[in-house]
Amino acid sequence: MPWPVRRPSLRGAAVVSSDPTYDELADEYGQNGRSRSAPRGVPQDQAAEESVLGAILAEHGVYERLAGMLEPGDFMDPRHKAIFAAVLSVFDRYEAIDQITVAAELSNQGRLQEAGGQAYLNQLVYELPATVGAEHYARLVQRASTYRDMIRAAGEIGELAYRADPNIGESLTQAVELLYGVRGADRRQDFRLLQDLLSDVLGEGGEEDADAAGPTRMGFGDLDELLNGGMHGSDLIVLAARPSVGKSALALTIARNAAIGQELPVAIFSLEMSAEQVAARLVSAESRVESSRLRVGRHTDEQEGRISRAIGLLSRAEIHIDDTAGQILDELLA
Repeated sequence: MPWPVRRPSLRGAAVVSSDPTYDELADEYGQNGRSRSAPRGVPQDQAAEESVLGAILAEHGVYERLAGMLEPGDFMDPRHKAIFAAVLSVFDRYEAIDQITVAAELSNQGRLQEAGGQAYLNQLVYELPATVGAEHYARLVQRASTYRDMIRAAGEIGELAYRADPNIGESLTQAVELLYGVRGADRRQDFRLLQDLLSDVLGEGGEEDADAAGPTRMGFGDLDELLNGGMHGSDLIVLAARPSVGKSALALTIARNAAIGQELPVAIFSLEMSAEQVAARLVSAESRVESSRLRVGRHTDEQEGRISRAIGLLSRAEIHIDDTAGQILDELLA
């Protein structure tokens, strides 16, 4: 429920409204989406920036531990952007990284004074608390950088909303893309032991591990064989065919096999059929009773027993159905 806001009416009496008007929102946040009544500083951790650079310059091998975690744009201080860019250049030449080699690189680029000069590089090293915390300092720099990216994305999303494009779907897609463009702090994946990867490839991880990490079987032997055992976590599989040839029936059968046969959670997004229709088709497929007979209640005692067993199986399966019409891919991903 929106928090009530109080504003004066034209007659001077106080009026309580549940929602601010468009003009009030524009007056409060402006065209850039920032609140004018509550100014806030841009997220930055100056001490962390200084510490991570000092650690890199002070001890050989520190940058190798941080490789891939940071980029020049992650630093807020312009001096630090220039210094870290020089660090990357020195590293690419397989040279030792210290305040001497980095200063030489900055001088070659004509950016030494822009980076604070040799004295500032020395200061970063001499005032460093300890090099053992370099990874921690890097994560703090990452975090502040990610928050700044979020602020930029939020401002651009605000501009999209103010433009009020008639094509709301396109605007939503652009907004989601902006959010996807915000990189999280965990940019570098941990190392994985080759032995573990080979076990996965060769299927030698044990029966319990294979069940947990193996593919999801469709329930059709030939299809599963074509897909190297079934559907894998990174797969996007498209069922394409002419209208009315059984695409929906096949998709529901695959979902039913995964939910009942493998006891996996399944989500079904139905853009055309209602949730009730999807449920009826699942019962029909599981009981092998035509859906038309289900609707009108014309079935034999033997069919009634099959229907009851099917409903019992499906009620224990973890199948979630969303029949919201007109959804786009980005909404499904969200």
